[in-house]
Amino acid sequence: MKKKLFVIIALLLVAACCAAWYFMKDRDDARQLLPEDATSVLVFEPLELLDGLGLGASDLDIVPADVKNLIESVDLTKPIYVFDTRTSGRGVCLCLRDADKFMDSGAALGFTSERNGESKWMTGSNSICLTDGRKALLMITPQPDSDAIRPAMQKLMTQGKREAPLLRDLGDKGFLRLTTTLDKLPAEFRRTLPAGFDPSQARLNASWSIGNKNITLAAELQTPEPLLGDEFLRPVKGNLSDLAPAQPFLSFCINISGEKLIELIRKQPELRTALLGLNMMLDADMMLGAIDGDVSIVVPTLSLGKPDVLVTATLKDTDFLQNANDWDKVRKLSSTDFVASYEGIDTYFGVRNGLLYVTTSQELAECACEKSSASMPLLKGKRMSAFINVGQIIKAYPPLRMALIAMPQLGEALNAIDGVAFSADTPQSLEVSVTTEKPVKDIVKNLKTLLKGK
Repeated sequence: MKKKLFVIIALLLVAACCAAWYFMKDRDDARQLLPEDATSVLVFEPLELLDGLGLGASDLDIVPADVKNLIESVDLTKPIYVFDTRTSGRGVCLCLRDADKFMDSGAALGFTSERNGESKWMTGSNSICLTDGRKALLMITPQPDSDAIRPAMQKLMTQGKREAPLLRDLGDKGFLRLTTTLDKLPAEFRRTLPAGFDPSQARLNASWSIGNKNITLAAELQTPEPLLGDEFLRPVKGNLSDLAPAQPFLSFCINISGEKLIELIRKQPELRTALLGLNMMLDADMMLGAIDGDVSIVVPTLSLGKPDVLVTATLKDTDFLQNANDWDKVRKLSSTDFVASYEGIDTYFGVRNGLLYVTTSQELAECACEKSSASMPLLKGKRMSAFINVGQIIKAYPPLRMALIAMPQLGEALNAIDGVAFSADTPQSLEVSVTTEKPVKDIVKNLKTLLKGK
């Protein structure tokens, strides 16, 4: 009986040791440093980035020695956290692989160091760092405030396993993940927000990831009241994807109600004025109000001047054509085709096969609404779908093309980029993906050769 009990105890000890090893091997000490009142958190996964780009330790040879030593002192297999609060300011949390090397790197970068028991401090011109040997907490603060912030840093260093609420919104996909209120973003990102909108009450969640042949940014906006409702941007049906022209420089498609579009236009002073001007020439309100379904905007080729544009839209009726004989500054080409002239610029528009078309080119007007042998890269079911052909940018600018010929590795890398795709699953989300013809790792490999001069 005692022998069986001994065996059971031994097995339990082995199981306990295995469990401890499993949970300790991936222990994320830096996560424990995040303050519970953080308003913004950015998570950086160095190992995922390096793996996605096909980079390794040997690629550190191109960075300065001081920076290289600092990088080598950090545990790159663990996430690095950057946070912001409304009270204690901005900080960085990270796990260390070599604490002594970390301190030496700080000294080489101008930090002064001191030891207080097990804790080690480093002070810079506008920052202060605390480490216990396994993890480090860096706070951005003016020099006079460094002493005042030390107690708060010590508290974070010893607070144990506490979960910052914001981490629940981050997910686990992507080498870079961000959650923040909009008031923390640069002013340039907030200028397009509606008047009276409180950016502190809206949150942006974003992630960057690397696939085999794509680099993708996904973002979602969380607001008390949706900026655009589900009734405005509806799922794309894709019935316009095979219309001419094929392989355009830019293709864009949404599914909207024209009546909702007019409501949105009238809320913007500049657009409202433009709509009033159009109504002086033709029944713009009736024309826009008749739109109900997919709307496609295409730029066939990139031009150094003014590129031509073709807009095609699904209609629920063509009642706006009834008053065509009364339109001002509009010339009738047929019973359903017209050309409007304004300040020397001609715009062709009309109805064919139950679809509305508007274009700046007579050539495009002649083939508008005709099916093409190749489909535009639109994503059916998305709330918005767009694609930019990067190759046309290179072809449109001869100096850029000549420069790439002189630098074959760089030219090969850029030529491997297929395009940039935009899509949205909801009216408040956006995904931007750079797609490539070759694997991302192969492109980076060519760029490494260029940087190292081999």
